[in-house]
Amino acid sequence: MQVSSDAALDSTVATLTSAVAHAGGTLSATDSCVPFGVVLRSAANDELGLRFYVRSAGATLERVLEMVALAQWRCQSGSWSTTTGLLIRIPNLPATTERWTTEIDRIRASSSTRGGPIVPLAICSLRGGAILRLPGLQALVPETKSTINAASAIHEIPRNDVSFAILKVLLAASARHRDGWWGGPTEPITTGVQLAQLIGRSSATAYATLDALASRGWMRKGYGQPLRLLDVAAAVTWWLDYAKHQRHPLIPVRPVYGDVPTTWESKDAWLRALAPAMSRVRWAIGGWSACQRHGFGVLQHPQAKPFTVTVACEHANISPVLQAWSLVACDARDAAFWLAPVAMTSAALAAVVRIDDIPVVDGWQAALDV
Repeated sequence: MQVSSDAALDSTVATLTSAVAHAGGTLSATDSCVPFGVVLRSAANDELGLRFYVRSAGATLERVLEMVALAQWRCQSGSWSTTTGLLIRIPNLPATTERWTTEIDRIRASSSTRGGPIVPLAICSLRGGAILRLPGLQALVPETKSTINAASAIHEIPRNDVSFAILKVLLAASARHRDGWWGGPTEPITTGVQLAQLIGRSSATAYATLDALASRGWMRKGYGQPLRLLDVAAAVTWWLDYAKHQRHPLIPVRPVYGDVPTTWESKDAWLRALAPAMSRVRWAIGGWSACQRHGFGVLQHPQAKPFTVTVACEHANISPVLQAWSLVACDARDAAFWLAPVAMTSAALAAVVRIDDIPVVDGWQAALDV
């Protein structure tokens, strides 16, 4: 495989090259830019230059189909050229790929029937398997026993609040102008022990997440060097892919006494007035209202969006919060606020900032909420 030094660092390029060879063609990478360039030679000896965008996803069909459909739309709308493709890297192929190939081909066929271009597609697993839908090459490359054993060193990232808190710290360390929207630790972190102390968890738990991130090549670990994410997009995609498939209950509530605040300004005033009674509960403004306070510029008509308050509850029991704050659950159309209950140890409230004397979730959490 002829690749530049940067491209050679990405094992996905090597997996794709091997998969193409398994299907009877050849692939030569010409550069490692985004998207990176390749020359594809099919089994019929036809040669074609392609450009691939690389995206990471969990091993869930819904997320993969979402990415395929978006790439197909970009190709048909003209924002991608007909020689621009999508390369999705996933941890492993499912045990049975029939449903995957059927659904992927269905999306591609629906575009073909409308006479539009079809995006070149490759799905490569970290264990060497692949699903290829390339010009002149369509194949399913299984994960062999040797590649599965070779991938055993790739650790599964624990799906818990510790992992999410660690990701928040590492993301904030790589962000710009974080002071206004990040309330967590900002000093350089060089060891897992230091990181564990900052997030208030055991060092063994922190190292389990760091080892899993490093085994995927998503972060750098080195003695005396600051911990740093190398592939921010892959880490965020993994987090989002997990979070978007979780159930996050929102409870509409209104004050028991007095007028129901209707504007965001009146809701802010209501929260400030009740602040002493709310001190026994960990809480912060979240969701769309947090995005507006962080100045993300994603809202045209913010008053039309729900005003969400994230609260920490024991065993998801919201009753003590309602009692302490003099609130009552109500119909959605009568709601002054939407309460989002989270666990006491949740990373959602791990880096709260104060904006206009009101606690607001950090910028990463605000973006994740919506």
